[in-house]
Amino acid sequence: MRLLISMDEHYLRGADGNIYSTQGTSSYDFWRPFLQIFPSVSILARVRDEEDPRKLTPRARANGEGVDFCPIPDFRGSMAYLKNHRQVVHAAVRAVEDADAFLLHGVGLISGTLAGILCKKELPFAVQVIGDPWEVFGKGGVGGPMRLPLRWYSRRRVRWICRNATAVWYVTEKTLQRRYPANPSAYQTGFSDVQLGDAILDERQLAERIHALEGVDGRIPKLGFIGTFEQPYKGADTLLRAIALCARQGVALTCELVGEGKLRGKYEDLALKLGLGTVVRFAGRLPAGEPIFRFLDSVDLFVMPSLVEGLPRAMVEAMARGCPAIGSRVGGIPELLREDCLFPAGDQRLLAQLLLSKLNSDELCKMARANRAGAGAYAPVLMAQKRTEFLLEILARATRDHSKAQSPSCPKAPHAS
Repeated sequence: MRLLISMDEHYLRGADGNIYSTQGTSSYDFWRPFLQIFPSVSILARVRDEEDPRKLTPRARANGEGVDFCPIPDFRGSMAYLKNHRQVVHAAVRAVEDADAFLLHGVGLISGTLAGILCKKELPFAVQVIGDPWEVFGKGGVGGPMRLPLRWYSRRRVRWICRNATAVWYVTEKTLQRRYPANPSAYQTGFSDVQLGDAILDERQLAERIHALEGVDGRIPKLGFIGTFEQPYKGADTLLRAIALCARQGVALTCELVGEGKLRGKYEDLALKLGLGTVVRFAGRLPAGEPIFRFLDSVDLFVMPSLVEGLPRAMVEAMARGCPAIGSRVGGIPELLREDCLFPAGDQRLLAQLLLSKLNSDELCKMARANRAGAGAYAPVLMAQKRTEFLLEILARATRDHSKAQSPSCPKAPHAS
């Protein structure tokens, strides 16, 4: 039984023929839980050739025993997708012919194409809903002049996918479920796909973290940020403007931003314009796992000023490290943080006020304890159990479909026109 998974991530193909994750979040280890249920896994994703071996780290290798790739052109954006549409469809059709079960990881352009093909062939599929296109294409989001029609169409498309999936995995407990309800007959579950490993602090480590935070009143606090700079919806500009507002009130802060993307230069220029050149550091991309955990251990307050989120893995990782955290009131962030740790997305003034109110040892220590406790709900053993149950359900439904050689037909997919 072969499982086909559609992914929205971009991958690189080295001269050795191997495939590498550009973000480091879906290397070969990411597929191991799937291989425990399915003998083989194929990944339908965008792949481009990369000649520079420095960009191909061994730990980011994504293919391997039991895992192969069905590559499609490495397009970026809706207009480029239209130009490559025929090639994408052909690759997806070929991939479907060689697979027995299907999982849409996310609900972007690739997954939408695959869902349309599967419904025409009357094949059951599962979907993992990890984001909200209504927010992605919202004010300040992506899409340019096509933002509003894309916002409307994408929301309609995701609702259609969820209604016709036989199993739906939401990364939130209730937020995405309300906006994109599944068919009542579908298997439904809600849990994060974060992989914490042994990241959750034990009591001794938490005590060390608390001790470090108790000394924050005698030094300049350090803020931390993790997010892509490929699109503007992670809100890095909101954070920079809030830090500048704090500086105007005589409160000195430092900040380290982890991430990479085409907008990095724009944010670096903004930091200089705001007079933050000596207090803000852009650290680039860090590999997932231990490097990220070490970074989180070094900051006094983690800030997530996103305009769009599902249930952010970076926030759960910060909580696991006992890191005090604040975030915007979007997506699944309110499911993770208390109300007094939230602010309206895009509002640098209220973010600055929240920073000033939280940056003292009493508040930070209280937040650290609460966050470490909250991260217990995402303990690896619990997440692994829920993931296994979901994958077994996909396997069971695919097996039943093969035995019956038929499945319920799907209504026609929505069109942009």
